[in-house]
Amino acid sequence: MVKSERLSAVESLVPHGARLLDIGSDHASVPFDLLSEGRIEAAFVSDVNSAPLERAVRRLSGFGGRVGAALSDGFKDVPAGAYDAAAICGMGGELIARIIAEGGEKAHCPLILQPNTMFHKLRAFLWASGYRIGEELFPTEGGRTYLVLAAEYAGEAEDFTREEAFFGKLRPANEGFRRFAAAVAAAAEKRLAGALIEGNPEAAEIERRLIEFGEGLI
Repeated sequence: MVKSERLSAVESLVPHGARLLDIGSDHASVPFDLLSEGRIEAAFVSDVNSAPLERAVRRLSGFGGRVGAALSDGFKDVPAGAYDAAAICGMGGELIARIIAEGGEKAHCPLILQPNTMFHKLRAFLWASGYRIGEELFPTEGGRTYLVLAAEYAGEAEDFTREEAFFGKLRPANEGFRRFAAAVAAAAEKRLAGALIEGNPEAAEIERRLIEFGEGLI
């Protein structure tokens, strides 16, 4: 089976030798691959619902004592000493931000994040909350380009603009980022059309600036 570009990108950002916490693990694809390849020491899976957690545990049953699990809303009921890096993937950016915020010091570890929506709100939350974004990847899967990022708590808030929340600060010079930037600009064009229909010139100007910024990156 060919591994998806999205999951490959997530796995590439997990620190080698980590004890990985996979929040919202479901099928446990990331910890399964990394344990199978010997790239992580151990895995801990969690989910807020019992059925996906049970699926994850079954998938990882062959790794014995190297795997732990907890029915947990985010970091809440996960033992603090059970992991030294965490992945939160396949959710909305606002939900990922809430999980990190409610995790408090438990979330002060290397984070690998893959938001399906509201990625700009996740970036904004991270910078405002003292996290540094160290790397961003832009895999394409099923005709859609995703954002996968690595972040770590630094303890000091970082200034950012609206354009940086949408397009990031790193902006690698590769085709993946160009596809991502084009999609962000296209979404802004739709919002611009809506603002013009609603007769909202202030909102329209905000979207025009975002589109112009994006066009300079594509």
